[in-house]
Amino acid sequence: YNGISGIRIKVAAIYDLNKVKAHAKQALDDPTIESVWFSAPKKSIFSVIDEFQLKGQSMDPLRAKIYILDSIIGLQDSDYYATHTQWGTIFADWYGIVRDQIPWYVKFFLDKDTVTDREFLDQVSFHRTDRDIKLANGLLIKTDGSIQ
Repeated sequence: YNGISGIRIKVAAIYDLNKVKAHAKQALDDPTIESVWFSAPKKSIFSVIDEFQLKGQSMDPLRAKIYILDSIIGLQDSDYYATHTQWGTIFADWYGIVRDQIPWYVKFFLDKDTVTDREFLDQVSFHRTDRDIKLANGLLIKTDGSIQ
């Protein structure tokens, strides 16, 4: 048990990263299609804005969303951290990356709309990590943005 969300259940991602990236790209290409859902903007869009403000750089919500989507598109299999249960019934893949010298925690899962049966990227979290992240490949992302 990790004390945050649930039990770590795998050492390999559940969701096909190519599908995840395709949803992020679709959201960039056509914002009218709801292919990505930021369930808690405070833990994603506004977190990015806050981090850049700390660096003395301005960022608005649209630029923050683009930054997150670009970061998701740039994810590699080697950035995988863990898969955890969320609410006891849903599994979310967690990734760790360093971008702009900031260590980011990335979480999401793929879901289907119950009305349209269309798949989308759900519950996207993207914020500075408050703890070191040991990736499945053995690399350690430190809270200061260094990688060991």
